[in-house]
This record gives sequence, C-alpha cells and structure tokens, in this order.
Amino acid sequence: MDSSNLVPSDRTAASTLYDALIAANHTLYYDHTSSSILLPTQIVFNPIPMEVMHWDEFDIQFLTEAYGDTLSSSLETQRSDSFPDPPQISGLNDLKSACECHTFPLMRQAIIRGTEDIVGRLDQRMPRVETVRDDQIAFGYCSGLSVRLRDASISTAPARLVVSCFYHARAWQSSLLLQEPTPRRLAPLQRFAKYCLLANTRYGFIFTGAELVVVRVSGTAARHPVSPFRVEWRSIPWNVSGPGVLTVKLSLWSLVMMSLHTQYRAICTPERILPLNLWWQYRNCEGREVFRHHLSMREVFQRPNGAVVEDMDLNL
Repeated sequence: MDSSNLVPSDRTAASTLYDALIAANHTLYYDHTSSSILLPTQIVFNPIPMEVMHWDEFDIQFLTEAYGDTLSSSLETQRSDSFPDPPQISGLNDLKSACECHTFPLMRQAIIRGTEDIVGRLDQRMPRVETVRDDQIAFGYCSGLSVRLRDASISTAPARLVVSCFYHARAWQSSLLLQEPTPRRLAPLQRFAKYCLLANTRYGFIFTGAELVVVRVSGTAARHPVSPFRVEWRSIPWNVSGPGVLTVKLSLWSLVMMSLHTQYRAICTPERILPLNLWWQYRNCEGREVFRHHLSMREVFQRPNGAVVEDMDLNL
C-alpha cells in the first residue's frame, strides 16, 4: 500500500489481524448546517438494465472460513489515536478524507499481510497495493477511492481491484433499495455498475458515513448481446464492531482480498459467478483429501461447514 497515504505514528502489536479489523471505527461528526449534505442524488442518464439483489452469501462465516488462517495471524498495527481527528463532515471531500486518511491506514498492515499470503499461494511476485483518491476511470467517471494493484517490474497501468462511490447519508441510504425502485433510488448503483464495467472489476463499495455498502457487479449490459447487470449489495453499519459480525474494516479488507485473484476479479455474466463458499476438492501426493478455497487458496483437510465442493481440475 502506498506509504504516502499514511501519517507517521508509533506502533503497537495487535494480537491478531482479525482483532485489528473488528476494532471500533473513529467517530464522524457532521456539520448539519452544510447545504451540500442535502444535495439530491444525481440521476444517471442512459441507465443500464439492472437486477438488484441482496448479497446474502457475503457473511462472517464465509470470511472466517475462507481467510481464517490469515485472519488468525499475529499483526503489528498503527494505533488509532496516532492519527489526527477526522475532519468535520461538511461535504463529500470530508467523507473521502475520513476513509482515505483514517480507515485505510489502520488496515495497511492487514492488507499487506493478506496480499503476501494470497499472491504467495498464486506463485506471483509481491505487488504494491495503493489507494488512489478521485481515480478517473474514464471521462466523466471518477471513483471516489480506488484500491489498485501495481507491479513495479512491469510498465503497465495498475489494475483496479476495488472502486467506490461516496454519498451523504442524508441524500441516499441502502434502505431505499428495499422500497419501490425509482431512478433516483437506484442512481448510486447505476453509477457504480458503470465504474465496475469501465474498471473491469466486479467489487467495490458505496460509503455514506453511516454505512458501508459492499457491492458485487456482474453482467454484460453495455456489450452485445445485451443482458441485464446484476448488482448485489450488503450494508454494514459504520458503528458496528467486535467479534462475530461484519465490520467496515473487515468487509473492506475482504473485498481487496477477493479481488486479488485475477481470474475471479474481471466482470463476467451472472451465471459464471462462483459461490463465495466454493472449495475445490482433490487428493494430495499422500492420498489425503484436501479442500482448497477458490479465492483465498487456503487449504484444509476437513470439509468446511456449508461449503459448496467441486472436484478440482488438476490440469489447470
């Protein structure tokens, strides 16, 4: 992760990576006199045909099973009190600053450790993971905060792992998706789906300050033959912390980890999306049955609870 995103500070050892990711978030204070908070959500012109679904399988059981070995590893992290207080939220730039300068720096070591584990299992070189604010994906489309992968040894454009949109909670919230769909209620998902298509990544988030909405996009709506996009979402409240639940930092970390596997990052049709709890099954050279998670590449000798299991093609 780009060290320029970080504020120098002392370090203290957290017991595990999981502990660091379930810690409470900093408190955000809002300037309710600011008129920018009340700006209506912009309607996206030429909307993409879209099917909206709740992302039920993105849950704590999947995360702890697929990434359990990495989450249980010891970790040295930066102290949250070593950062300056977040700015008072009076506009979208303040929301971006809170995420860029406070949330992601606290996850820096966790992202590095997780990346080391996964790229090592994929037998790849260790890349640099960087956060980029106001990342222009294409003309008129700017991701509020992107997580990108850069290989210093190759002079190619960095790959976008995760893209994002920022909205004020008083202008839009995910509970609107549970109501009768209207262009204004769906506008954030419409814009986000276009970001994913242009960046060729299926993962990202919408941040409002009150909640993090993790999103997965699939479909070929802008290509031929035309088929609707499928947009799956799940809301994680900003103030949730502690074990056994999805937290904002744990969810963000998981999106980055899931997107590291190139084969399962690119946009594809909905029917090609594999279940998150899919494990490949094979026998090792000792004849022992092994289960390997398709995203994390974690291997275990007992079938995980609730796992979808398929035989592994050893010729791949």
